[in-house]
Amino acid sequence: MRLRSPRPDRMQQKTEGASAVLIMVLILLLLQLWLLNIAMEAFMAANNSLAVPTFLASAFCFALTLYALKALASLDKEGKSGR
Repeated sequence: MRLRSPRPDRMQQKTEGASAVLIMVLILLLLQLWLLNIAMEAFMAANNSLAVPTFLASAFCFALTLYALKALASLDKEGKSGR
């Protein structure tokens, strides 16, 4: 009986994980763009009661995106060092 190598399974798991992170980043960037658009329109209309919270929400999306990309980079480094 021949045993299968676990390496292809691990690579497939990492690929699926990276794809999930990239999809999450794409969704966050679209949400951030939408929020930033609302914030700019509210700011130009002199409606600071809407501009400030939407800007802060956009900044939060930016921070989440940076964290996700950092996690993706560490996943990539882990994969290269495991060879």
